[in-house]
Amino acid sequence: MAQVAPAAERLGPRGPGDRDDYLRRLEQASVELSLENLMTFPCVRTLVERGRLALHGAYFGIASGRLLLRDPATGRFEPAEIPPRTA
Repeated sequence: MAQVAPAAERLGPRGPGDRDDYLRRLEQASVELSLENLMTFPCVRTLVERGRLALHGAYFGIASGRLLLRDPATGRFEPAEIPPRTA
């Protein structure tokens, strides 16, 4: 739980009655924090800066069965697009 604490601090206190929304936002903030933590490794940072490695954030909602991918430009989590099948 200590690893999630910085993400929880960023979100601030949970308002009354918004438990599910708060938990979803906390889970997604934890993904953001993980991406930031990865960038503290010099080898990862160097490869990202050289364009040889790309980091992606994803969130899977177990209850909904939806996969959301983090848009690096906006920071928003959007539904994953499944490409059409080719025969």
